[in-house]
Order: sequence, then C-alpha cells, then structure tokens
Amino acid sequence: RFFDADDDINLSEFTPSVFERFLVFKSASVKTATLSGYRSAIKDLYRVKRVALPPEYRDDMKQLFSGMKRMEADQDQTSTPKNTPGKQPLTYSLYKELCNSTLVAGDGGFSHLFLTSQWNLMCRSMSVQTLQCQHLVAKDDSVGVIFVKT
Repeated sequence: RFFDADDDINLSEFTPSVFERFLVFKSASVKTATLSGYRSAIKDLYRVKRVALPPEYRDDMKQLFSGMKRMEADQDQTSTPKNTPGKQPLTYSLYKELCNSTLVAGDGGFSHLFLTSQWNLMCRSMSVQTLQCQHLVAKDDSVGVIFVKT
C-alpha cells in the first residue's frame, strides 16, 4: 500500500500524518538526526516526482522536530553517559579484516577499491563517491588521485 509498482514510496498513501506516526515510532530507536534525514529524503522524493510538498511538512514538521530535539537533549543531559560514542574509530586491525573480506566479495574488486580509497582519502574534503577513472594515475607501484577541486 505504501509502495508503488516501482517500489517507490506512494506519496498519496504515505501521507504526512502517516510519516509523522512513523517518525514517532522510530524515535524510540534512532536519533533525531537520523529522523531528519528521513524527512529530507521524503521532501526530495516530492521534488523528484514534481509533486507539491504538503504544507504539513513545513511548520508542523518543524515543530515536531523541535520538540523531539529538545526531548533528546534533555534525556542526554540527565542520563548517564553512554559507554560508546556514536561513531567508533576504524582500527587498523579491523581495516585489515575488512580488506580481506572485500577481496573475496565476488564483485570484481569494486568493494575493495572503494574501501581502500575511502581509507586512504579520509582526510580529504572530496568524497570518494565523486572519483572517476580519469582521476586515477598510475605511477610505479602506486596509484595517485588527482583532485581538480580542493
């Protein structure tokens, strides 16, 4: 019911009130920032499908998110600190393990190339997702990356 024949969200069925109930349900298990990403994705879907964004996604949704952020901040302030932060460092030993698993992934080396490129370029402001073959330069036993825009 909520998906059309192309497996896209059916915007006539997945109304703002349904989306709001979904957000409230998910708020028990994910952070408000994640929910905000869901909202951005829905708004983008309206844009892509060239359907007018319902007014409920504007002020009503802003009010809902303000409340959720406030409640999350209150809970974070009064609860005991978590043992683990939101983002964990990728240790070198885990990186090696990931590299070994991507070597046997059966995708022609794509996941290995992506993982190692991501690791080696993590301090760059440019994303690996924008890399193209013409950005890669072979030099002796290494591969260089040309960033046109830095």
